[in-house]
Amino acid sequence: MDGFNLAYALNPGTWEDVIEYLVPVLQRRGVYPQKAEHGTLRARMFGQGDRLPASHRGSGYRHL
Repeated sequence: MDGFNLAYALNPGTWEDVIEYLVPVLQRRGVYPQKAEHGTLRARMFGQGDRLPASHRGSGYRHL
């Protein structure tokens, strides 16, 4: 996956700086979403809903 892997150096000030300074620049460049996307990560990545298909062996664990 493309993306950023950011780790904090000073908490919480580092995240506040990222949100205040970095995110707006990335949004202007079109590489960071302007608003939250709807749905689960699974649905957004694979486009097949937010649950495993019934044929998947892991789907039997969804009611545990």
